[in-house]
Amino acid sequence: MHVVPVAWLASRLTSGVRVIDASWYLPAAKRQPKADFAKQRIPGARFFDLDSTDDTSGLPHQLPSATFFGRTMASLGVAQSDEIVCYDTAGIFSAPRLWW
Repeated sequence: MHVVPVAWLASRLTSGVRVIDASWYLPAAKRQPKADFAKQRIPGARFFDLDSTDDTSGLPHQLPSATFFGRTMASLGVAQSDEIVCYDTAGIFSAPRLWW
């Protein structure tokens, strides 16, 4: 994992880097990540819904199976060989969960 400068990302947005918004907020924030994504995002970014990533336990935010995660990423246009930049809008709050 690397933290990348804005200029680095801007120079690669048209060269195949996959950008994924993994924003999520605690309920007290009274923000809706999908609605925020629809209003403003990095150009070309896709939204990764942390609330929809568990396929086995029924509990929120659990680690998905490799098969489920692979299907989810493929549905976002991400291949295993892609270079990925993930971010969130809360200040490195939920993006590390996607990275991990």
